[in-house]
Amino acid sequence: KKLQQLVQALPDTQDAYEFRQPVDWHALGLIDYLTVIQKPMDISTVKSKLNGNCYTIVEECLDDIQLIWDNCRLYNAK
Repeated sequence: KKLQQLVQALPDTQDAYEFRQPVDWHALGLIDYLTVIQKPMDISTVKSKLNGNCYTIVEECLDDIQLIWDNCRLYNAK
């Protein structure tokens, strides 16, 4: 229940705006995005996986949330 509350609150934070939906790499012209980012992740996908009971342990969800930020740092490192 606490995890559900956390994930529900994520999109409301100012820093989360760009991470609410999957990166539209095609529209943004980021042709190398899927080469650099092996496992895209965003808040809406985390919400869907949580609501669909796709996580067997809390850490799996937390790992996906961390992956959002890790992907951002990886792709935007340049």
